[in-house]
Amino acid sequence: MGGRDWPLGHWGGLLALCLLLLVGAAASLGCAWDRGSRRVAARLRPRAAEEAASHPPPLPLVTPAALLAVEQEGRRVVDALRQKLAQAEERAQKFETLFERMVEAVLVIDGDRRIRAANPAAVALLGRRERQEVEGRTVLETVRNAPLQQFILHVLAENDQLKVAETEIVLHGSEAERVVQVHGVRLPGEGGAILVCTDISRLKRLENLRQEFVANVSHELKTPVTAIAGFLETLLDGALREPEQARRFVAIALDNARRLGAIIDDLLLLSRIEQEGGRERVGLTRQALRPLVERAVDLCRPLASDRGVPVAWVCEAGLEAAVNGPLLEQALVNLLTNAVTYSDPGKTVRLRVGRSPTGGVWLSVEDEGMGIEPAHLPRLFERFYRTDKARSRRRGGTGLGLAIVKHIAVAHGGQVTVRSTPGRGSVFTICLPGTDGAVLREDSD
Repeated sequence: MGGRDWPLGHWGGLLALCLLLLVGAAASLGCAWDRGSRRVAARLRPRAAEEAASHPPPLPLVTPAALLAVEQEGRRVVDALRQKLAQAEERAQKFETLFERMVEAVLVIDGDRRIRAANPAAVALLGRRERQEVEGRTVLETVRNAPLQQFILHVLAENDQLKVAETEIVLHGSEAERVVQVHGVRLPGEGGAILVCTDISRLKRLENLRQEFVANVSHELKTPVTAIAGFLETLLDGALREPEQARRFVAIALDNARRLGAIIDDLLLLSRIEQEGGRERVGLTRQALRPLVERAVDLCRPLASDRGVPVAWVCEAGLEAAVNGPLLEQALVNLLTNAVTYSDPGKTVRLRVGRSPTGGVWLSVEDEGMGIEPAHLPRLFERFYRTDKARSRRRGGTGLGLAIVKHIAVAHGGQVTVRSTPGRGSVFTICLPGTDGAVLREDSD
C-alpha cells in the first residue's frame, strides 16, 4: 500500500482543532478591529466637525410666494406697532395737557417723600414761581407743614392701594392762610403716592358768611318781632285802659312792624338782584341820568329836611348811560339815606355824577359825617354789617343798604368803592363801565 490509512477518529479531532483555532483568531481580530476603529474615530471626529462647519447643508429653496407672505406679515406687524405707538403718544399728550391745565394741584411723591412731579397749580399753591423750586426737593424742604407731613406718611403706609385718604390742612403763606382739601393714594409697587390738593378757602369763607348771614337775619327779624309781641301782650294785660300808654305802645309796635317790613323788602330785593345776575339779565337801557338823580334826591328830601341836612347835586343834562333805572335809583337812595342819617345838622351831603376817561360814568355821594374807621372798610358792604350796631338800629337801618348798593353795581358790571376819614366824612362812589368794559376804580372828581 502506498500510504498509511488514518483512522476516522484522527480526522475528526484534527477538524475540531482547526475550528477552534479559526474561532479564536476571529475573536482576536474582532477585538483588535474594535480598538483600532475607536482610535480612528476619535481622530476623525474633530475633522468631521470642521468639515461640517465649513460645508453647511444647503438651505431649502424659498419661493417668491413665501417671500411675499413674509413681507406682508412684516408690514402688518410694523403697522400695528406704529398704531400702538401713536396711540401711546396721544394718550401721553392728553395726560400731559390734563396734568398741566388742572385747576387742582397735583403732586407725585416717591417713597422718600421727594416731589417727582408737580403741575403749575401745585407750584402756585406751594408759593413758588418755578417748577425747579419744587421738583426734586422733599416736601419738608418745599413746605413746612406738620399735618401735611403726617398725611403723606399715612398715605405711604397704606396697604390698600385703592383706598383714597382725605384731609383738610391750613397753609400759612405770606399773603393769607389757605384752607386746602387733600386727597392722597399710594402708587402700586413704587412706594410713592399721588396727592391732589384743592384750595377751598373761598368755599370756607362763603360757608362762614352764610352761617353768619343766617345768624344775623335771624337776630334782625327776631328783634322787631319780639318787640311787637311784647307791646301787644302789654296792651292785652290792661294797657288798653290807659289811652296815652296804649297809644305809645301801639306806635312802638307799628315802628317795629315797619322795620320788619323794610328788612323783608331789602332781603327780597337782594335775592332778586342775585337771581337776575349779570348785565344781560337786569335789562339795561341807555337813558339820561339827570332825571334819575332828581328822583333819588326828591325821595330823600323829607328825611334830609327832618334832620336839617342840605342835599346838593350836580349832573350834566346830556349825560347818558346804559343802566337799569329803578335799580340805580335805589342804589342812590340808599347812599343818600346813609349819608343824611350819619351827618350832623347843617352838614351838606353832595351827589355828583360825571363821565370817566374810559367812557363810563361815576356817581359819588359825599358827606361830612363822623367817618369810618379803616378796620371797618373791608367788610362795609357785607349784609347786616354795622360799624355801630346800636346807633344804626336807633336810626332805622336794616344793615342791608350798602349790600344792596354793591349788588346793584355788580349787576351793572361795575363796582362801588369807599374812601373815608374818621371825623371828616366819607365818599361812596359807584363806577359803571364804559364802552370798552373798563371800570374807573377811583373817584375822578
